[in-house]
Amino acid sequence: MDVQNASLQRYDTPKGRSCSFLWPGQLQESVSTPSEPHASWSPVTGTVGTLCLAGAVVGYLTRPTTIPERLLLAAGSLLPIYPGLVTDALGFGLLGVSYLAQRSRRVVPTTEPVT
Repeated sequence: MDVQNASLQRYDTPKGRSCSFLWPGQLQESVSTPSEPHASWSPVTGTVGTLCLAGAVVGYLTRPTTIPERLLLAAGSLLPIYPGLVTDALGFGLLGVSYLAQRSRRVVPTTEPVT
């Protein structure tokens, strides 16, 4: 971290507490304050990305995944990493397509009797 360009920024929380962040100089223009909605969007995209990655690696979302569904889920796990509404929407869309593809697949019942 470039210490010469870093600055300490302090934010007050609604309950009267304060928190401080040390930001590098190049990040000061692009970082949102904790009170802005962008700070609450990161956990959502992180959760969707993690869900996509788990489905791609394990091979199971709601049913066993096919190879094309795994590829869609792998791409869907990488897209939310890049900041932007377009990449987030594409990642969410790929998760939705994979989910709908699995839900539309017919489940073949087993012919063995349950003992």
